[in-house]
Amino acid sequence: MGSIAAGYFLWDLQECSRKFKAYGAPFLLHALLCLGAYAMTGWLNTYSWLGSFGLLYEASTPFMHLRMTLVALKRANGPLFTLCNVGFALTYLIVRIGGGAYFAYTGLNLVYAERCVAVPYQIFATVIILGTCSLNVFWCAHTCLRPHRRRRSSAVRGT
Repeated sequence: MGSIAAGYFLWDLQECSRKFKAYGAPFLLHALLCLGAYAMTGWLNTYSWLGSFGLLYEASTPFMHLRMTLVALKRANGPLFTLCNVGFALTYLIVRIGGGAYFAYTGLNLVYAERCVAVPYQIFATVIILGTCSLNVFWCAHTCLRPHRRRRSSAVRGT
């Protein structure tokens, strides 16, 4: 499973690099951190649990892609679109935010409790854990505050 995930994030890394203007730095960083997680588990054979925790984050991804497809097909209404929005919001909040906090706490404890792993690997794992959790919080805040910003700017203009 880790090899498939590594292959996906290798593709994702080139995709985010090639279309940087469309995706931006956060998605490029996400691809790098995730590829790093699977490099550690597969190629360096350390922290095998890191990849498993990381794959849980992707539970919201099918909802996101289906939602984007429905928007592109001009089908952004109806029960399927509503189900996608609710499914995405719930899985994102439960898995990426709630599970992410648990993952960060547990993961960092595991990283620093294991004494037989070299310090550079511990630092790399720490960067991956804190980086992915930070990106998830960033995207959640960005998504939650964006509608608020629009409403406030409309109220200021008097419309």
